[in-house]
Amino acid sequence: ASYAIDPERDTQEIVVLAADAEQAAKIRDRLAWTGIDEFGGYVTTLAPFDRQPIEILSPAELERAQNVQVLDVRTASEHAAGTVDGAMQLHAGRLRWKLDELPKGVTLVAHCQTGGRSAVAASILRRHGDWKVAELAGSYEGWKAHQEAATAA
Repeated sequence: ASYAIDPERDTQEIVVLAADAEQAAKIRDRLAWTGIDEFGGYVTTLAPFDRQPIEILSPAELERAQNVQVLDVRTASEHAAGTVDGAMQLHAGRLRWKLDELPKGVTLVAHCQTGGRSAVAASILRRHGDWKVAELAGSYEGWKAHQEAATAA
């Protein structure tokens, strides 16, 4: 949560998705550990909310895509160990504070190692910018498997 919320600046209360009050209390306590203490309560379903799903691109679709910038939201050492061709590295934990470094007028395709951090990053990008945002299906592991399969063929 501290990737997406700056407790020094964001004063809006947080409402979390939880199964029940007990789980919500545990989440509230964990948020407080990160400095996020504006807790507004919880909901047990997202059904009444307007949700816009984030586009998911397969590795093959990404290869054909135009006007995209791949954004690797893993750590610099993970990025150095291997990444999607042409990816820009910006750790998900710093993303919110570095939005001005991202290119405009392109679709940003986020990836991490397996998908957790890229989902957070995509949410941050949608909330704080005017980018079209997508996630890479399977994240880096999916990309790597796709490349290995293409090489073996």
